[in-house]
Amino acid sequence: MKKSFLERLKDEILVFDGAMGTELPPNLGRCPEGLNLTHPEVVAKVHSSYVDAGADVITTNTFGGNRLKLKESGLEDKLEEINTRGIEIAKEAAGDKALVAASVGPTGKLLEPLGEFTFDQFYDVYREQIRILAQAGADIIILETMLDIQEVKIALLAAKENCDLPVISSLTFTKEGRMVTGSDPLIAATILEPLKPDLLGANCSLGPEGLIKVMRKFASATDLPLIVEPNAGLPRMVQGKTVYPASPDYMARYASEFVNLGINVVGSCCGSGPEHTKAIISKVKDKRPKKRKVKSMTYLASRTKIASFAKRPVIIGERINPTGKKALQEELRNDRFSLVREEAKKQAEEGAKVLDMNVGGEGIDEARTLKKAILVIEKTTDLSLSIDSPNPEAIEKALKVIGGKALINSANGKEESLKVILPLAKRFGAAIIGLTLDEEGIPKTAEKRLQIAKKIVDRAVKVGISKENIFIDTLTLTVASQQEQALESLKALKLVKRELGVKTILGVSNISFGLPNRPLLNATFYHLAKSYGLDAALMNPRDVKLKGSSLALKVLKGEDKGAKEYIKVQKGIIEEEIRPKEEADIRIQLKEAIIEGNKEDILRLTEEALKKELKPLKIMDEILTPAITLVGERYDEGIYFLPQLISSAEVMKLACERLSKEMKRETISTQGRIVMATVEGDIHDIGKNIVSLLLSNHGFEVIDLGKDVKKEKIIQEVLSQKADLIGLSALMTTTMGRMKEIGDELKRRRIDIPTLVGGAVVTSQYAKKIGATYAEDAIEAVKKAKELIRARVSKKNR
Repeated sequence: MKKSFLERLKDEILVFDGAMGTELPPNLGRCPEGLNLTHPEVVAKVHSSYVDAGADVITTNTFGGNRLKLKESGLEDKLEEINTRGIEIAKEAAGDKALVAASVGPTGKLLEPLGEFTFDQFYDVYREQIRILAQAGADIIILETMLDIQEVKIALLAAKENCDLPVISSLTFTKEGRMVTGSDPLIAATILEPLKPDLLGANCSLGPEGLIKVMRKFASATDLPLIVEPNAGLPRMVQGKTVYPASPDYMARYASEFVNLGINVVGSCCGSGPEHTKAIISKVKDKRPKKRKVKSMTYLASRTKIASFAKRPVIIGERINPTGKKALQEELRNDRFSLVREEAKKQAEEGAKVLDMNVGGEGIDEARTLKKAILVIEKTTDLSLSIDSPNPEAIEKALKVIGGKALINSANGKEESLKVILPLAKRFGAAIIGLTLDEEGIPKTAEKRLQIAKKIVDRAVKVGISKENIFIDTLTLTVASQQEQALESLKALKLVKRELGVKTILGVSNISFGLPNRPLLNATFYHLAKSYGLDAALMNPRDVKLKGSSLALKVLKGEDKGAKEYIKVQKGIIEEEIRPKEEADIRIQLKEAIIEGNKEDILRLTEEALKKELKPLKIMDEILTPAITLVGERYDEGIYFLPQLISSAEVMKLACERLSKEMKRETISTQGRIVMATVEGDIHDIGKNIVSLLLSNHGFEVIDLGKDVKKEKIIQEVLSQKADLIGLSALMTTTMGRMKEIGDELKRRRIDIPTLVGGAVVTSQYAKKIGATYAEDAIEAVKKAKELIRARVSKKNR
């Protein structure tokens, strides 16, 4: 009996095939997946070439076979037929010589808050395609060239829940070693590993030399089997043809290095062919998988930042909680989140590594409000989040929008809680806090709390939650009424760490309820708990910085009975009067709103600025433009990533639209007029849309013609609009040649206008060759556009 794919991974280095898209003739249609129906023999020929080369696995021509991608070519009604035929063609070519991996690519759309699509919509899109691929006879599902970690999570969930095939999650990375939306390999592994992909890794992105660093980080971050399929270098234009520089021998040498890192599966991506596959096989087939030793660690993560629990205790900020806070309650009831945003910023500045999110209260729709608050917070800070709610619906809605790996606060020893909350944590890959209480309440002894903790841990492990993702809270009770319980809680904490081997957490601030100078008691208890091995403290991060006194310590140890001495001393302390803070200057508030992507307040602040008789043009030039420029600088420096860039740009756009209504047409100065388009045959437009948005922010008048635009249409609009600049985008090697055609036509017709080009496959060398200017990303596009316009104006004035 033949070994399964996963069984073979234990003993063999397996080799996947090479590229599909760059091996297909470019003149057969703009949708490669459509060739499964119109030219199946062409697709079969590519598959057969890889089987003949000796590939262990060939990948189907279904990468863009989801409903959203097919709709761009008008083929959504053919979805089932295209995907089914994709499997059939590959199976026929593979015979019994190779396995068939069903390729599933990204949707090409953005999730909220960056875009308009929801978790459930993406889930349905992936579920539909994956079910068809599995039913048609695929051996493996490979989620490949994934750009955003949250979209990968959804695709992985859809795959694991709708088929029983091995599932590979393969991501794509920039030269900075991060996904487009900011996740590095450690973050990606932290978020995806609890969702149980069968393999994890990277494809496309860069050449093999670029992915060596990425795979080295994966190898140290996870013990999952790993896969890598690099491009054959970055494409160049040679004599009018797209050429990938990496030779088969060059790719093979790197394949050997990948295997030495502990990678289990190697292959190749764009620009590679059967000769690359043969060379890779010759280098790795005699090798055996290298066992990697990866230390088990506890991590939470946002989309762009890790929260490690290696150095304890980690502070979890508790202040986003409406209990006893009338102003916050009122805001939440009215769907406003200014105070939530401010608290998040302050706690981050004060040292919190995780933010606890609690929005429950009278008159507040908790499930809806928690979701909205998280979408606000994720644009405000890069900290990991803890979902503090007893409401399963609220927890689930929150988990669907969180971009990283969250902590659920909490489950407990009651059967009802264990049955509902633990499966939610398992499904979404979240860590979980277990409270040591059950149907009989909170036990008075440490030993009985340990018993409940053991029950929670055993049940969590049984549903598939690893011990690294379990925190036990032995419960802090106020010393004002239950003084003897302070040390009992700490005794239980020590027992849990020793007997169960999981992380511990306490709600530190509960210790001081009902007593004066609470921060002092909180800080003292925090340091005492730290000596017992506390891993995480839910508290006001500001309290950690207070130095505990011997008097407060006596209360906690039970030596000051009834806390009488402590209360007597604290009565003599006159607390500093809290004065209302002066509201920041409207200029500062407006600037911060742009920098933070504060969509909620931007129009209100713009109105206030106008009421204070600030001139619209002055607001634009002296406040908004410097703010968005700073955002661009932070993006360049790797402080901000695509989510923050888009959020700030959209907020800037709202402010500009409002100001434009106050400005007479003739007073509106522009940087210049630019015609933007994705070239003919190319239906990718996310990058072009982001560039257009940023250009608008910086004062350009943008005429966006959309995607798949013929050169005649582009030139016609350039002439009719009297444009100062053309911006062209291409994401496919098969369409980047259209840029040259447009440049040639401009020269033929003696139209002297600069052209700015960009896109995943475009390089500076190619741009130079066709007489255009290259921009690597949206920020550089703005800079280059300004330079080109200045040069054009200078030339005219000579």
